[in-house]
Amino acid sequence: MILCFFLGGAEAACEPVAVSGPPEWLASAAQEALSAVWQEMSPRYSVEQKAEMLSLVAGRLFEGYEVSSVEVQAGRVHLFLTPKAASDWQVRIVRPQMSQSLLSWFEEDVKGVDSSVLTLLEGVPVEALRWGDRALREEVARLLEERLPGWEPHLLVKAEEKAVSLEVSFSPSPPLVLFVEPRIFSRSLPVFLVSGLREDVIETLSPIVGMPLEWVSLHAGEVEAWAKKSLEEERIISEARGVADVRFKPERLSRLEAEVESSRYTVWVWAAAYAGTDDRYPEVGLHLGRKAQPFSGWDAELYGEWVLEANDADLESRWGLRWSPWLRIWLGYEVAYPGEEGWARLWLEGGVKKPYFWWRRNDDGQDNWGLGYRITEHIAIELHYDERDDDSLSLRALGNL
Repeated sequence: MILCFFLGGAEAACEPVAVSGPPEWLASAAQEALSAVWQEMSPRYSVEQKAEMLSLVAGRLFEGYEVSSVEVQAGRVHLFLTPKAASDWQVRIVRPQMSQSLLSWFEEDVKGVDSSVLTLLEGVPVEALRWGDRALREEVARLLEERLPGWEPHLLVKAEEKAVSLEVSFSPSPPLVLFVEPRIFSRSLPVFLVSGLREDVIETLSPIVGMPLEWVSLHAGEVEAWAKKSLEEERIISEARGVADVRFKPERLSRLEAEVESSRYTVWVWAAAYAGTDDRYPEVGLHLGRKAQPFSGWDAELYGEWVLEANDADLESRWGLRWSPWLRIWLGYEVAYPGEEGWARLWLEGGVKKPYFWWRRNDDGQDNWGLGYRITEHIAIELHYDERDDDSLSLRALGNL
């Protein structure tokens, strides 16, 4: 026993009772039960007497097995169990009720599990599950915890004509996914077109509602690919040759953030109001652009832009060409009418809950710029500067339409 103290982690070698013969998961259950019996025995009994009593208990307790031999060595009792008659096992995996899209993920996760469970049962008589069923459930759960997180396995034994069948079924364990909230944003398509896709995405992803959060998290990549495919197959998006960039955040109230950009067109519609200046009035604007890719990785756009001021219906039109040398950076040049005034332009685009910046300078060297933050898909607020105004610095609120 002193040696056992120094061995520390080698607990099996220090137990007063050892069991061999059944598979390890079943032998451990038998050893645990016999160790409990050992602890209740009077210390007045010799080890040999205890071994004899343990042999009698094991013969009665462990149905399907018999004690073939008992060894006593160094104060420890070692029992050897042999099956009275081995059972011919079959294992069947019962798939839970779910949509066909999710079922393909589940089937991939459980591939080969039936063979692994069958290996656990090799040589085990069916009678042994009357006392070893809990140990088998725990072993199957351990086997599946990485493959199927969030699913609780249930075991059902059925006697058939030529074999014994073990059915493994599953039920979802909390926490579950309760809702998926999609947020769809586009820099190239108007909000009134893109926002209509939200309900379609909710319907597409509705099968994951009620599924285990851990399991859905394991398949976050598949959820993103599924949502991306669904968005890009929408008629509006496909006709605009749109590409969706999707990020899924699995939670009980999950979020799906999608940025949908057209490789063919740009359509912006906005309304703006100013504060802190008497030189600016509410306005509405429209930007129409036609994109092309003259060189690989270089997007170019020929565009027209119209800005209408609300106070006197003064309309300014801008005609320009811009190109993107890298990611969301655009450089361009435009001519504004009336006045035929030339402007060099720069755009640093941002997404939802991110900053953005734009700047332009006319041929006279006067600057006009905006530094903003997009609060939602629909609303942004920016610090606006126009060197031509008396109140050059103001605050502008924009709403995408």
